[in-house]
Amino acid sequence: MKKTWTFASYLFFTVLYAVPTTAQLATTTGAAQAEATLVSNGVEVPLDSVTAARVDSIAQLEAGRQDIIGMSLAVIKQGVIAHVGSYGYSDWENQIPVTPRSEFRWASMSKSLTAIAAMKLQEAGLLQLDTLVKAYLPYWPDTTVRVRHLLQNRSGVGHYNEMDKLYPSWKHQLKSYKPDSSWHAEAAVRVFREAPLVFKADSSHLYSTFGFVLAGAVVDQIGQTKLGKGYLDLVQDFIIDSLGLSSLRPDYFEDANPLEVKGYYKDKKGDLRARKDDDVTWKIPGGGYASNIIDLAKYVQGLIRYRLLLPESYSTLWTPQSDWDYAMGFEVKPEGAERLVNHTGSQNKTRTVFAFYPESGLGVVVMCNTEWANPREVAMKVLDSLKPDTNTPPLPADGQRR
Repeated sequence: MKKTWTFASYLFFTVLYAVPTTAQLATTTGAAQAEATLVSNGVEVPLDSVTAARVDSIAQLEAGRQDIIGMSLAVIKQGVIAHVGSYGYSDWENQIPVTPRSEFRWASMSKSLTAIAAMKLQEAGLLQLDTLVKAYLPYWPDTTVRVRHLLQNRSGVGHYNEMDKLYPSWKHQLKSYKPDSSWHAEAAVRVFREAPLVFKADSSHLYSTFGFVLAGAVVDQIGQTKLGKGYLDLVQDFIIDSLGLSSLRPDYFEDANPLEVKGYYKDKKGDLRARKDDDVTWKIPGGGYASNIIDLAKYVQGLIRYRLLLPESYSTLWTPQSDWDYAMGFEVKPEGAERLVNHTGSQNKTRTVFAFYPESGLGVVVMCNTEWANPREVAMKVLDSLKPDTNTPPLPADGQRR
């Protein structure tokens, strides 16, 4: 299957399917219907028409430059959702467009959910970050790794390359994990439990999805023991229900979801290929959630407005380490008086990013169904175009921010 569109035809298509501003809608639908349309697309206080056009132009040019098949983008300004745009195709073969309701895999952005769930348990006095993992999970053999190490990627638990080299049988173990509409913590950890650590805990850092699977197992065990709820239910209670997210869910292998986008890659000849669905249910805490762009924007809005945790918990989550920019489930880069809080996601079928400045309430989220895409470049160009507006104080936070 070869991709045959041109850059010009791509721009034409994306202009048609970008979510319009209030002014654009009102000219054809009337003010009341325009407002209803924007609300249905998640927009609360829309950007002015000039700024909205600039955002769409950046998105369209980047999509064309990167040859992206389908993409959704949203802007949060002063803590409110101000723009949603959808560009290209959810299904290239059948010419089905991406819309604000199209659902994409989050991939590694899911790690932030695990970090927040852990902090909620700490706030309740049920989890201590400096406690050994083995104290919570007797089936975990190591006696040096602490919960904090997992969330900071300092545990020594390997990532994919390290697992392939040091414990290649993990792929054989993975075959014993049976995907269904749940998550089985001990079975997931059993996949890599016998793998040696890459380094002594807390002596270095290494990004690891396996480490976050283990962190999710800790959350699951505490939740089951103390609250009668496992990892999935805690994420549902702590985050999904708290923020009113209607599409955020685990990406179960056997779900037939008509809103889920198809993913695309290029073969060795450079031809476009549709990616077959694969199972990510074993690693839900490290990369197994999916949603539409509206819910991703609402999630970032909830983070900006401190709706999920106490202020001191955000301070813990968003303090980068001395030797790299990863904090706990989030990457944090100081920029003068502000901090850029972000996380990317890379997985079969998807490339994603959220990036925001909590001090000014400005953020951008991007989701693509194209495996060669770099959504971070899109997000940063849009953020840079909006930065002159960040001198305006953000709207008051909702209760917990102080």
